[in-house]
Amino acid sequence: EEPPFIISPTGSPSMHADRWRAYITLSMSAKSNEFMSQAVRAFDELAIADRLNSKVGKAAELILDEALASSGANSITVAARAEQHKRVKDALMRFQSNQFAFQNGASGPSPSERLMASAIFILTARLNHCCSPSAFVDTNKAAWSPGALVREDGNIICKAYRQLEVGDRVTINYGPKALVDWPLAERRAYLLERHGFVCGCEKCATEEVAEAAKAEVAAKAKAAAEKTAAEKAAAEKAAAEKAAAPPKPAPAPPAPASALLKPAPAPSTPASATKPSPPPPKPAPAPPKPAPAPPAPAALPKPVPPPAPKLAPPLKPQPTPLARAEPP
Repeated sequence: EEPPFIISPTGSPSMHADRWRAYITLSMSAKSNEFMSQAVRAFDELAIADRLNSKVGKAAELILDEALASSGANSITVAARAEQHKRVKDALMRFQSNQFAFQNGASGPSPSERLMASAIFILTARLNHCCSPSAFVDTNKAAWSPGALVREDGNIICKAYRQLEVGDRVTINYGPKALVDWPLAERRAYLLERHGFVCGCEKCATEEVAEAAKAEVAAKAKAAAEKTAAEKAAAEKAAAEKAAAPPKPAPAPPAPASALLKPAPAPSTPASATKPSPPPPKPAPAPPKPAPAPPAPAALPKPVPPPAPKLAPPLKPQPTPLARAEPP
């Protein structure tokens, strides 16, 4: 059991602005009060969803614009504006990500008579969500005095669905009670939109695997059906093309049987001859091959003729001298 840390109204147009003012008041009080300082630290340690809620983002922009206009700051650097926007956005997202519906027994016939608020519980906000939770939470309501201020009225109580052993995780359902019976896609869509996360609890993981297997079987069946349809269409197309094609010419008629019979060969002997002709004489055997000629004897060296004798050169004839005539 845990008392609420902070309570804020819901359903009004100024809901986010009221939450921001509550956070600013708490932060300013923390400067001079140790208890408030611890409270601010506990709030700032709360987790924030990964996905920014669209309404929270727009509200943060509007709150920042109004704050700058009221302070007279006509201009601000881009970096300073981004820092201030992050501070406002984170504070609003901590409210959005960790709030519980707050009920203290107030009721009435009209909405104005019923309490519509949300509360943050520092310890209970740390419990994780599960689509098959092990526990649930409820608010303590004084049934005998509805609408009255009763001590501990509005405290949140966490109760287990079953006997928990040491090491068992304590998980709760962040959505309505019927959420655990919704289909996987519907549960995840709700949690993503309202709380900014995709659920990966044991139940969602098991159903995701089963749906993936079912989708695979369906895909294979679809592929087989498409293949069968394609084969049928191809067969029908081939049959249609065959029917539309011109007829082939008839084959030539076979030749008459008389033309296929070969004429009988003419007889070589008279019909009266009964004895077969004698076989032709066998050819005479070939003469034996002549013996090979003996090898030629080795040639003897030719005799060298003796040198011819040298002859003396012939003598030249000497001229006969003429007698000289005497003068008379």
